[in-house]
Amino acid sequence: MLLIGLILVSVPGLFAYGFVLYVFYTVEDFNSMPAYKLMFYLGISDSIFALLTWSFVVFRLIYLGSFVYGIVYSILDSFILLNTSLTFLLALNRWDILGGLNVFPSFNRASIFNVDSSIDSFE
Repeated sequence: MLLIGLILVSVPGLFAYGFVLYVFYTVEDFNSMPAYKLMFYLGISDSIFALLTWSFVVFRLIYLGSFVYGIVYSILDSFILLNTSLTFLLALNRWDILGGLNVFPSFNRASIFNVDSSIDSFE
């Protein structure tokens, strides 16, 4: 019963997520901005992480042994680290745009973040 409920909830959600990722990838306005590129990669890692989590539930239901659990746990751990890193980069990108943080002042921020150079300083 749990497996049927999991399939009924997860499959439509994954298709909706996949459609959003498809739009991010195909629309040129989204594909050219670094923030949307980060969101695209974060969405891919989230989708893989969700598939691994759902497969872990299946592994728990059919009990494949502790060796398989160790492999699945280590892969899930890797994706948690990847998601955290991508989320941090996205937050840093947004903080730099909105607050003028200037994390890397030697770079030309206007060309990297696709913003007008007149908003680089809030004076």
